[in-house]
Amino acid sequence: MDAGKKLLSNKNASQKDIDQAAKSITKAVSDLKKEVKGTWQKNAKGWWYDYGSGKWPAGKWELIEGKWYAFDGDGYMRTEWFRDGNTWYYLTGSGAMATGWIRVGDNWYYLRDNGSMATGWMNVGGTWYYLSGSGAMLTGWVKLGQTWYYLNTSGAMATGWIKPGNDWYYMTSSGAMAAGWIKLDSSWYYLNASGTMAAGWLRLGNNWYYLNASGRMATGWIRLGSSWYYLTNSGAMATGWLKDGNSWYYLTASGRMAAGWLKLGNSWYYLTNSGAMATGWINDSGKWYYLTASGAMAQNTWIDNYYVNSSGAWTQTHSFISDSTHSL
Repeated sequence: MDAGKKLLSNKNASQKDIDQAAKSITKAVSDLKKEVKGTWQKNAKGWWYDYGSGKWPAGKWELIEGKWYAFDGDGYMRTEWFRDGNTWYYLTGSGAMATGWIRVGDNWYYLRDNGSMATGWMNVGGTWYYLSGSGAMLTGWVKLGQTWYYLNTSGAMATGWIKPGNDWYYMTSSGAMAAGWIKLDSSWYYLNASGTMAAGWLRLGNNWYYLNASGRMATGWIRLGSSWYYLTNSGAMATGWLKDGNSWYYLTASGRMAAGWLKLGNSWYYLTNSGAMATGWINDSGKWYYLTASGAMAQNTWIDNYYVNSSGAWTQTHSFISDSTHSL
């Protein structure tokens, strides 16, 4: 019987094991207590059971018409809470031992099939509940050891996404509140140390990440307001030069994609409106410039028959070229 009671308090036990343990305890109790025949009697002090031979049950349990009753030392039927050894039982107003869920005052309690009051984790019909040391069913946030759990208003242990207030939380299959990175299906999410789901920009160590409104970690190009950003496959925000496909882009220290003229070190670069680094001849505000294969603007040099000055602008040619053949 003791082994069965221990199993019923084991949150990791299977439902099959729990059912078998409950049955074994019930059978053990039944073997100890045999049903008797007699009649109920009542006097000013309460109800008692007459065996019919001038004797009555006192200080014991009795199985009467398929229901268990407990009698005090004087032989009167007990009602409400009764502690027998280290175990609590609840006797209804009729005196019958309660089983299953009962509500007493503002609290719910669970009495096993053998009538014993449950405490700790309890699996009922495939759903986990937590009963405090007093047996009262808990709801809301519960911290056990270093782990947080959430019990909804019915007392059922929550799993998956929950939003008990203004914030989202994720409860693992064991019911434990998640923290840090978690991967669900093909998406990554980040839960703060408090368990709240992160959204928007998030800095971890030296890296920035962006979590959209649903909490999913962004990758690739994203547009926020009028600015573009690039998040790598790991979710980390890119900075500096980035090659995407056949084009080069430059992300500033804030992660924003650069556009227009950009000076890095002693070199000038031109990023188109799409952010792609320009190469070859470009016309900007009526002036022609030449960007080398590396993207750096040419200065004080001839490009074939064309000369670009210190500002990079084309200023002269080696020979006259008619408008009909001018490639610029």
